[in-house]
Amino acid sequence: MKKAWKRIAGKKRRGAPLRVVFVRHGQAFSGPGEDTPPGPPLTPLGLRQAGRVARRLKGEKFDHIYVSDMARARETARAIVRHHKRTPCTVTGDVREILPEHFMRELPRPKPYPMGLFRRERASIARFARLL
Repeated sequence: MKKAWKRIAGKKRRGAPLRVVFVRHGQAFSGPGEDTPPGPPLTPLGLRQAGRVARRLKGEKFDHIYVSDMARARETARAIVRHHKRTPCTVTGDVREILPEHFMRELPRPKPYPMGLFRRERASIARFARLL
């Protein structure tokens, strides 16, 4: 029988396969600069949404929480971390929102595609994956 391994902080550990939980941020204000750090904060509705998802995840066990450096993501994570005070939390730009094309077999055409952005996002994905 093969042993399951998971990789955390560069060290192999025995245990269950790695499970990753993604949480989308609550509703944020929109406008100029919404995609440049730190971006807009959550709206009052977004803060309530963050509270709801935090209560829903209250009983979950996390080894680590990773959060984007965008204001809307940090505010959402802050609500979750209140229920997971002993769980380490890392803020990183490597988990910002990315284009869905990273998960497609072929890039859509004829849509003009910003290849420089694609390469930067791909590098961010790789850096984050090495943390797991």
